[in-house]
Amino acid sequence: MKSLKSSLRIWIAATSLVGFLGGWGLLAHAAKPVPFENPPGITAPAPLPTLEPLPPLNGSSINLQPLPPLPSSQGAQPFLRTKGS
Repeated sequence: MKSLKSSLRIWIAATSLVGFLGGWGLLAHAAKPVPFENPPGITAPAPLPTLEPLPPLNGSSINLQPLPPLPSSQGAQPFLRTKGS
């Protein structure tokens, strides 16, 4: 049984190494990407239009309403109970 375990470990290590080196070789010999060049007759896209700036936030023109009060948490049960040991 011990020799079977050892041979299986050696087989897995060898096939992993061969697979890694084979993948590395395939990637090394793969076609390289062509650098991007604009084809003749096609110009760069027009710049995007700009938006007008926002008015200053001085507080006089903004009507803010107060937030409602938060509910009281006294006597409330916790939301999550594990009921574990």
